[in-house]
Amino acid sequence: MEHPNERFQLPQSNHQDYSDYVSSFISIAQPRLDEFVKGCFKSGSLWPDPLIQLNPTFKPGKSVDELVNEGVLESGCSQVFRREKTVTVGSGEDLLFHQHQEDAIRKAKEGRNYVQTTGTGSGKSLSYIVPIVDHVLRAGSRRGIQVRTALKMLSYSGGVKFLVFFSSRLVQKVL
Repeated sequence: MEHPNERFQLPQSNHQDYSDYVSSFISIAQPRLDEFVKGCFKSGSLWPDPLIQLNPTFKPGKSVDELVNEGVLESGCSQVFRREKTVTVGSGEDLLFHQHQEDAIRKAKEGRNYVQTTGTGSGKSLSYIVPIVDHVLRAGSRRGIQVRTALKMLSYSGGVKFLVFFSSRLVQKVL
């Protein structure tokens, strides 16, 4: 019987083609290191087994319209943050936040700092975009957003993370 992962295997020729391509621009003068790298190529280090994961289910929070009704968000947010909207005003579906997004939006509304770390595709961007749009809708566009510190990059073992600081009279130090 076929193992489920076998369905995701690429033909061996694809592996060899990729190996030839990658090794074509690697030139290592130190013999021991060169031997080690070539051994990695031969052992298949470039071809890890397929990884199939399901995205976790995040705890649901409140919707945009619910946060508007509570006064957490300005009413215009109901028009900006909709699913499958068209050019027709009021079209589309109410957007439901994850709990971690709602928590971040509430902290921003209170002028509190927050750092949010969740997986890829969890909606971190909305956690800082929604408070920015809310602020612009409340304050109007005549002053815009005054950014004192734009970006600070933090390095960590898995890549690069960004902390974004926004500050104005109504929204202070939103991370």
